Amino acid sequence: MMDRERILIADDNRAMLITMESFLKGYGYEVFPALSSQRALEQIGRDDFDLVIMDIRILETDGMGVLDKIRGINAKLPVIITIGHYITQEVIEVLNRGGL
Repeated sequence: MMDRERILIADDNRAMLITMESFLKGYGYEVFPALSSQRALEQIGRDDFDLVIMDIRILETDGMGVLDKIRGINAKLPVIITIGHYITQEVIEVLNRGGL
């Protein structure tokens, strides 16, 4: 039996989190939701993931700072940043910090 890829989703919008979780589970991924950046960082520090999908504007913190902390825990962990509002400067900063 093959291990399923493990994806952590961090978003403070519960509806978006549920939607992404359901979508990814439908494709066979093992999904771990986190409603806060603190919870996401705790999970990343404790468990192995194949991918992180994170909202750049997660409620209680700056998404760029969280991206930097993720890089400090695991520099090779792929991180996809979601952006609800298209802001060119933020997109450039995400790419410069190793996000996708």
